[in-house]
Amino acid sequence: MIEAAKAVAVPADRQVLHVLPREFKVDGQDGITDPIGMSGIRLEAAVHIVTGGQTAINNTTKCIEKAGLHVAGFVLDSLASASAVLSEDEKSLGVCVVDMGGGTCNILYFVNGSVASSSVLPIGGSHFTHDVAVGLRTPQAAAEELKRKYGSALGSLISDTESIDVEGVGGRNSRQIPRKDLADVLEARAEEVLNLIGNDLRLSGLMPMMGSGVVLTGGASQLQGLVEMGEYIFEVPVRRGLPQGVGGLKDVVKTADFSTAVGLLKYGFIERKEAMIQHSQNAQKEFGSLFVSQFGQK
Repeated sequence: MIEAAKAVAVPADRQVLHVLPREFKVDGQDGITDPIGMSGIRLEAAVHIVTGGQTAINNTTKCIEKAGLHVAGFVLDSLASASAVLSEDEKSLGVCVVDMGGGTCNILYFVNGSVASSSVLPIGGSHFTHDVAVGLRTPQAAAEELKRKYGSALGSLISDTESIDVEGVGGRNSRQIPRKDLADVLEARAEEVLNLIGNDLRLSGLMPMMGSGVVLTGGASQLQGLVEMGEYIFEVPVRRGLPQGVGGLKDVVKTADFSTAVGLLKYGFIERKEAMIQHSQNAQKEFGSLFVSQFGQK
């Protein structure tokens, strides 16, 4: 059924990336998350289909292959991030995960353990950096460093006596400014971004089902005070999502920057594991058939 759902008509410039089952119905009985093993005559499914722009997919593939790597498949980044930062309990209770990247905020909603909806907002961490660069008249690289080291989404968290060094543009001398000025620039943008996310939450109609609230992850979510501002705007519990269930260099990757990367690894591992299990089962069936055939001949 899921394979048949992939045959849905989509525009020529789009490609189906995922067909995510939300729930199944067996002979009219709804609310079934996994129908395997059940008996019935008619099977129905409500699915969430994710498509991607064909041009963007082709350009991304070319870029990666020119770097000497091979593309095994494509995954919605918010789905990968969710697999790294969410617990099964959160998915079951209902949760909204927001992957705040450099250029976009990718939003994914879970209801009863399944993906219910997804959306993308064209705003992200680079917009914060640009605001700092323009507002404080400093190069982009310096603005990014200031945002990461001294930035805050709430000016009230910053002391009036603190000051920071700001690099000048075009060889001009650096100067000292109150750290609160930096926070004021970031606070305005943070409020705008969180209000856009809040509007998406309300328009989705899924807000009453978000029992676990909102999880912010991605590099841009690390801004100090963002979680506190989010709780005020969304009026639901908010936490910062970090990669879970990883070993090795976990001290290096256990920050919100690496949520998507860790999620991609986990997603790819699960996909490959399932493919290997399927291959092993098919090989056993073939061996069993061959054994029966040879035994019968003897």
